[in-house]
Amino acid sequence: MLAPKSWAREGRVMLRVMLLEIVIDQIAERAHRLDHALDSIGRRVPRLAFPFWVGMAFAQLWAFFLIPLPWLATGPVLAILVTYLWVKAHE
Repeated sequence: MLAPKSWAREGRVMLRVMLLEIVIDQIAERAHRLDHALDSIGRRVPRLAFPFWVGMAFAQLWAFFLIPLPWLATGPVLAILVTYLWVKAHE
């Protein structure tokens, strides 16, 4: 007996959720490494860490779902833009 179409759809949704979890884990790991790098340099910038990684997460998810090809390349660019706008808004 073949699986119904709803099972296939549920499988695709589960696959997308798993990929989303992988992306979020990668973002968290990058944030952790960046925090260690900033500590070792002696320039701890806590007010920029939050908007940068929120922007990075938003950019990665936005690009993953809307731009299928270079989604990894667009994330950092959009995250830097969000950080810049955050800093300008809070000056």
